[in-house]
Amino acid sequence: MQLYTKPHSSISRRDFVFGTAAAGAAMAGLSPARSAHAAGSDVIRVGLIGCGGRGTGAAAEAMQADPGVRLVAMGDVFASRVDTRRKALEARLPDQMMVDDDHCFVGLDAYQKVIEASDVVLIANAAKFQPTQLAAAIEAGKHVFVEKPHAIDPAGIRKAARACELAKQKKLGVLSGLQSRFNAGIRETMRRIHDGQIGDIVAVEENYLRGPYGNTTRPGDMRELEIQYGNQYRFSWLCGDDVPQSLVHNLDRATWALGETPPVSCYGLGGRSGAQNLLGDVFDLPFGGVSIRQRRSRVRPLPHGAELLRPGHQHGAGHQGRCAAHGGPDNRGKPLAVRGRRPQRYPDGAQRVLQVDPRR
Repeated sequence: MQLYTKPHSSISRRDFVFGTAAAGAAMAGLSPARSAHAAGSDVIRVGLIGCGGRGTGAAAEAMQADPGVRLVAMGDVFASRVDTRRKALEARLPDQMMVDDDHCFVGLDAYQKVIEASDVVLIANAAKFQPTQLAAAIEAGKHVFVEKPHAIDPAGIRKAARACELAKQKKLGVLSGLQSRFNAGIRETMRRIHDGQIGDIVAVEENYLRGPYGNTTRPGDMRELEIQYGNQYRFSWLCGDDVPQSLVHNLDRATWALGETPPVSCYGLGGRSGAQNLLGDVFDLPFGGVSIRQRRSRVRPLPHGAELLRPGHQHGAGHQGRCAAHGGPDNRGKPLAVRGRRPQRYPDGAQRVLQVDPRR
């Protein structure tokens, strides 16, 4: 699937929403306007599946991307979320919010109605459902933005892969929520790595350590399934654990650095240390880790189990040098600097601090 990866420094707000359209339209020889706009108008009808914080943020970003964008449909398992987020978006972007009562959909089948009403579909809900919703949107001929991790089990991964192949055949765009590939500093770092500035990569270490987040106690006024749907990041059957939710960004960058080489093997370990007063089954491991081997390099992530001031860090070793990147998961680390044969600095809110050491 063609991924829209225009350098971060030149991506405008308009480009954000045109990204999904451009990826497919370029293959079809069409303009993004003909591909994404509603027939006979300059309006891009966007529908939102999943009205949590990330979905609402994606909807706001889409509307800020172009004055012709209209949010026309919203769907979620909980009616209260649809209502609350609709009011918040109406207060923020009243001229672009076109979601009437008839296009507020609730239930596990709400995604079908959102897809029917939209030209571009934003999928930002529990990862367990993302492959099915992605496939349905592509089959309906819609462009799609889908949050990571896109799928969390073998069956879901195969379904998502088939959906992307169908999108290619139908000249539709699929835009991933793996945002590292849009960051100018990270793109420059990868260019330098691929240019051989640290030599051949012989080892990669990826860590993403942090403590529990979100709700930590069980609500007393909800049924069990409602509790789990409403706290997806706490239940591995819905979110896939924190590895595909958070560490996936690190693994994406490692795969990118290694020339899109997929892992060839992996192993993991972990265990309980006693009673845990936490909601769900994601953060109940006091220690644990996963080691993934990619080609001759080893990617060694430790998903969670400790609170650190710098929860995420990366190291890469080549036969002629080393590369280190440090920063928190909220993308508010120190300015990014590249030190090596061609030093460079990114002071404008870059995501990582990076050093390229040309020595062994």
